[in-house]
Amino acid sequence: IQGRPSVVMGEDVEFSNIALPSTLEGKSLQASEIGEKTGLIVLAVDHDGKTEVSPGPEYLLKPGSRLNVLGTTEQLARFRELFQ
Repeated sequence: IQGRPSVVMGEDVEFSNIALPSTLEGKSLQASEIGEKTGLIVLAVDHDGKTEVSPGPEYLLKPGSRLNVLGTTEQLARFRELFQ
């Protein structure tokens, strides 16, 4: 997954691997409100060479992590607008 470009899933839905913005470091997935604020689905989190698939709401987002997300280009743009 890492190092690969976004994959278009149809009807403007994409799978993307994006760097965790520093504004979200140390927050739980639930406290980050990524889904609530953007509509993106966090499928997995990559950190230190390991992948946490289907992370739960209490999963802590660590510096240097990458998020594997599913959503539309508008949702990805909203994520960047809010968190980066």
